[in-house]
Amino acid sequence: SFLGLTLATALQGQSAKKAIPAAFLGPLAILGGAAIGGFMAYQLGHDPVLLVGMLSFGTSALLFMVAEELLLEAHEGGGEHLWWVDLQLYTGFFASVVAGKFAPTS
Repeated sequence: SFLGLTLATALQGQSAKKAIPAAFLGPLAILGGAAIGGFMAYQLGHDPVLLVGMLSFGTSALLFMVAEELLLEAHEGGGEHLWWVDLQLYTGFFASVVAGKFAPTS
């Protein structure tokens, strides 16, 4: 319902020529993505290595998008966007992933 409300707000003021196709294509894209994701999860469920790879990629992509959005909002207050701040964030994330691979398990 939240996505529908957001879509309706975004389409407000648009011409009917643009709003009607967008109102149908948005939910159809979500359903299509869910079907493809379910099919891929079912297929990869038989191979644990591929399933972990897919879930890891999705988690990393989500973390990247959230962190990038937070960094952009932090610079919105008039501060200058510094490239090395992003580099430090992603290097730290990469280092934590690599450290987790080499950490002893009990």
